Amino acid sequence: MNRLSAEEIEFAARSLIEASETSLGIEVTTPVVYPNGTCVTVVVEQHGPDFVVHDGSFGAMYLAAEGIDLSKSLSARLSNAVGRYGCDMTGGRVTRRAGADDVSMAIALVANASRLVGDQAQEMRRQSESEFRIVVTEKLRGFVGDRLRENQEFKGKSGRHYRVANVILDPSQTKPMAFVMAITGRHAIPAAFSEMFDLKQALPAVANDSVYPDDSGVRAEDANLLNEVGRAFAYSKAAEEFSRFAQAAE
Repeated sequence: MNRLSAEEIEFAARSLIEASETSLGIEVTTPVVYPNGTCVTVVVEQHGPDFVVHDGSFGAMYLAAEGIDLSKSLSARLSNAVGRYGCDMTGGRVTRRAGADDVSMAIALVANASRLVGDQAQEMRRQSESEFRIVVTEKLRGFVGDRLRENQEFKGKSGRHYRVANVILDPSQTKPMAFVMAITGRHAIPAAFSEMFDLKQALPAVANDSVYPDDSGVRAEDANLLNEVGRAFAYSKAAEEFSRFAQAAE
């Protein structure tokens, strides 16, 4: 077994940091990482004897790329959050002033504060996904009433167990007749397809429905894939689709 000395490990860690002069100033690539795996880059600008370290609005740009607008309320919340790192946020840019002796610490703090801004994308996605799942469940409940069961466990043909969010029972309420899954975006489709495929192999008589937000970015080819294991449709068609389960009870 090869053993690494403390000096070798320190050298390897330092190699993760790169600095280069650009039109913005000195750009420093740090080992801090945004949720998409991209390393956080900060910019160091010298103003007289002092320095301004900022993230070039890269954190805010990451949010924009994820489809999240930097609203007034979100900006205020992020300003308070980055303030815990001793940084300011103005116009989407995370900044911190530092003297020559504090530049390294300022780089670390700005990088982490910028990553915190990027982390909001995942947090807001989790919130929106949770809200959409609740909306779908309540919409479904309006059609099938007490025939709806939530978070029930079923085993696929592979032997793997799945906790299905929405299960519709048959009119006698003795067995499942349909599984309904809320698909919150394209990122969720591979896992959803895998789950529904496995369940379909084990329970071929049970229908699989997947419903997604109209503005989720789900494409025709995505819906076609989901249709291979069930029925996929936008939320705007949910009432029409869910009504067939109510009719089954008549």
